[in-house]
Amino acid sequence: MEPSNRWAIPILLICTFGFVKELRPVEPFLTPFLVSKNLTEDEIESQIYPFWTYSYMAALIPVFILTDLVRYKPVIVAEGLALIGSGMLMIFTDTVGLMRLMQCFYGVATAADIGYFAYLYAVVPVEHYQAVSSYTRSAYLAGGFLSSVLAQVFVTYDILSYASLNIFGTVSVTVATVISLFLPRAKKSLFFHQTLTNEEEEEEEQQAVKKDGDPIGVSASSGKESTEDDSLGSSYPGTNGTASCHDKSPVQIDEDRDISHSERPYCPAGRSDLDSSPKELPCIGDCQGSESTSDPGAGHLAICRGLMREFRVAFSDWRLLQWSLWWSIATCGFYQVGNYVQNLWDLIGEGQDNELYYGAVEALSLLLGSLSSFFIMYAKANWDVYGELLMGLVSLLDCALLVVMGLTSNIWVAYLNYIVFRSSYQLLITIASFQIAKFLTIERYALVFGWNTFIALVLQSILTLVVVDSHGLNLPADTQFVIYGSYFGVLGGAFLVKASVILYKMCRQRRTTQEQGHSVNDSNI
Repeated sequence: MEPSNRWAIPILLICTFGFVKELRPVEPFLTPFLVSKNLTEDEIESQIYPFWTYSYMAALIPVFILTDLVRYKPVIVAEGLALIGSGMLMIFTDTVGLMRLMQCFYGVATAADIGYFAYLYAVVPVEHYQAVSSYTRSAYLAGGFLSSVLAQVFVTYDILSYASLNIFGTVSVTVATVISLFLPRAKKSLFFHQTLTNEEEEEEEQQAVKKDGDPIGVSASSGKESTEDDSLGSSYPGTNGTASCHDKSPVQIDEDRDISHSERPYCPAGRSDLDSSPKELPCIGDCQGSESTSDPGAGHLAICRGLMREFRVAFSDWRLLQWSLWWSIATCGFYQVGNYVQNLWDLIGEGQDNELYYGAVEALSLLLGSLSSFFIMYAKANWDVYGELLMGLVSLLDCALLVVMGLTSNIWVAYLNYIVFRSSYQLLITIASFQIAKFLTIERYALVFGWNTFIALVLQSILTLVVVDSHGLNLPADTQFVIYGSYFGVLGGAFLVKASVILYKMCRQRRTTQEQGHSVNDSNI
């Protein structure tokens, strides 16, 4: 099979999985659906929804490690099974306790999304990372967009009830789970399986000999060294394939570079110091010594030590740390707003005979957010200088939007503010993600974004426990949104002050340089 065809199969399957699993039209109307099951708004808000946050946080790190350890596919299948379990609980049960369990299933499924987004990095060459990242993200967003549109159409024209929307979604995730069973197994992973086993190497050699009739390692068409493994994962960062583990990030690939199969990640023997430059840092799994081959347990321990080393080195950069800080704090607020916005809309619309447009609002906000994320990549700006200013200003805008949502009694104002809020968040998170990624190798990319997400969930769990949970303040939704707005206000104020100080120093330095230039000219005259 041609290499391009071998890549096409997993790409098609994983993108189809991502698209179909997002067809869950009950989600834009989840709160009204749960209310229809004779659950009160207070029970849904303070006793059920918090368990998504808690379970997501608890599952994230174990799932992150397990995803790499079992090489992605089992976690992808498990995500589908968890979504099926969540849907089945909503079909057949209606008690608070079982709805909490439903949210726990959903939290585990959300954590397992990492398998979906990481799978293709293990089965295609590194030069195709940017393309496959686009494919998986586009399939994911397209599924979510279509799901929201379908939800609104079904509800507006009374085609399906809320319960039927849930059955529709459960069938969709069942189909997606079946699709995931046909995914080819990834032969490598980012940390724990950077090289093939002896059996897998023999299988690759046999496939190559059968295909070409030539000795393994020689291509009749080009005369250059190649192996069949190059077509399914040997280009993975940190392996003995075509790319160094010090490639900057999955979105920064030099496709014109001709990299021979003999190139290996630079890994000086005996080096483990943390003050090395990035080019001198050992690669995870490549400096483990003989213990990793003779004793799998010792090898995994060495990899964990490598993970910790990479983690410390990554966050030793102050610029990366501050972008990560904003990313985590803003993502916490975004998750919190998305989790409880339906409760706010229900509260605002209480007693009013208004048709619900939750699906349309979600679809429009998703579309505008995607467009803003796409077009901001073409903006010519020095984000190192102006990024903090933009983050401060937009965070203050989000503050105003959320406070107004908490105070208004007009549902259309609440709808509009949510659309603008979500679009502005997607715009800024794209800038922040790109700024973070440009400092990182692919290994650190996974570590940093995994850790940033975990910090966001820890912050969200604290915020939920204090503000929302029945064991905390248990505030009504409108008061919650005033607090969420204040949260973004503090974030925006801090970054705006810092940006102002930086710009002041830049202006002062420029003025000093100009004065020195005038002095030199006067002395020459």
